[in-house]
Amino acid sequence: MKYHFVFMGLLCLLALFCTTSCDKEKLEDVPIWLPGDQEFGFAKGKKNKEKFEASAFAYFGQPPIDSLIIVAIVTESESGYLRERINLATFEWIPQKYTLSDEEIVPNKQIVRCTYGTMVDGGDVSGDNYDLDIDKKSNQLEITEVDIENKLISGKFTATLYNTDKNDKSDPKNPDVVTFRNVSFEATITQ
Repeated sequence: MKYHFVFMGLLCLLALFCTTSCDKEKLEDVPIWLPGDQEFGFAKGKKNKEKFEASAFAYFGQPPIDSLIIVAIVTESESGYLRERINLATFEWIPQKYTLSDEEIVPNKQIVRCTYGTMVDGGDVSGDNYDLDIDKKSNQLEITEVDIENKLISGKFTATLYNTDKNDKSDPKNPDVVTFRNVSFEATITQ
């Protein structure tokens, strides 16, 4: 009987441990940069467990995807140098939901390619590159509003990406995994 209580106690501790740590995704600390000039748009949400704000703009793709939209979301250093960039490419001019993918851009598919990378030095040198974690079902983009007259597009997305070379990071502060959650954006098409 005594061992029965010890066994039950250990089982309860194991259950408590799993409910507090096994089900929750570990979110690493991440560098948070400045949003930069938001003349053409903005993005706000969560980057891992931190508040995230960035500037955003949109533009048309090159042929054969020249009728489709690409949204770029960027942050800057205190000196104004580019530090990170998220690309959501490509989608149509209509409100709808898309699955995010790491596939190459393919016109007329219901997927949108999501890429993320960091920059170093003067913002013109590629730092760490991240690929979309295609196993995450939460990788979604929703275009919520399109204002053709004012060339304005709004939406929200969630994406989890992992560093493609964890053993050779350009900046050791960059996490192995970055999750952008409930990032809403509004962007003006600049071309």
